[in-house]
Amino acid sequence: MAKKTGRPDARQARIAAAKAAARRKQRRQQWMITGTLAAAVVAVIAAVGVAVAVNLPKPSATVDGVPRTPRLTAVGATTSPPWPAPADTATAVTAAGLPMLLAAKAASNTSTPMWT
Repeated sequence: MAKKTGRPDARQARIAAAKAAARRKQRRQQWMITGTLAAAVVAVIAAVGVAVAVNLPKPSATVDGVPRTPRLTAVGATTSPPWPAPADTATAVTAAGLPMLLAAKAASNTSTPMWT
């Protein structure tokens, strides 16, 4: 019979070691199952993504009227708008109580664009 010294004897130590080994084995098996399931989920998602990507319709020449390649020239009206251009924009802006922008002063109602 073992002495009651507070320390486990050899038999109890073997039992404790066996229980610890069994817990490690069980944890390892749980991680293997979890990892396998996660890999299966990732594989299914990847397979669905590939199937969707392969079966996408091929783009036509235009999608909703937008050409595949950008246009090289502007398309639109070639005439002036139906309203008359103001004769003196600086006076109209001052009368409205607004500040005149510097670029607008320089290009004040001319036919050349402000960025040239």
